[in-house]
Amino acid sequence: MIDRKHITLEDLNAFKKNQMNTEQTEAFLSHICSCDLCSELLAEGMSDELIAAPLNLKENILREVKKERVSKTKALKTKIHSKQMQLLWYSLKIGTAAACAILMLIWTMSVENSANINLNYHKLNNEPIEYEETLTTVIRDNMNTISNRMLEFSNTIMKTEVIDYERKEK
Repeated sequence: MIDRKHITLEDLNAFKKNQMNTEQTEAFLSHICSCDLCSELLAEGMSDELIAAPLNLKENILREVKKERVSKTKALKTKIHSKQMQLLWYSLKIGTAAACAILMLIWTMSVENSANINLNYHKLNNEPIEYEETLTTVIRDNMNTISNRMLEFSNTIMKTEVIDYERKEK
């Protein structure tokens, strides 16, 4: 090729099949860069070997990209929905525990008020007051026990929720 003016089909085939040594490849590429006729010949030879793209290639690619986006969006929505459900259940548990505590508090106050009314009645009528274990002290002791158990129960629920959440995050 160095002796000749333009590249031949044998040179072109040797280049395509990577059968040239380094010096021959450099001379070939140098000539291609400087000769319009040979660069056109190389381009024509390469274009013959190109595979024609399907007519609907662009639509197929866009459809696949859209499917991927939709699946990722669905997965994200499912994850968000799952987190929302966890929050809802946790809120319901805490809300129920708080409502029970408030009801017990109101009930205790009403029992204590009725015991105070009985105490005042005995004082007004100058009747002796028995200092045995009264209903109020029994209820107060029971309420303290219930309150402590509720505290332990709520702590257990919170620890369980935290442990479950940490497991799901892993």
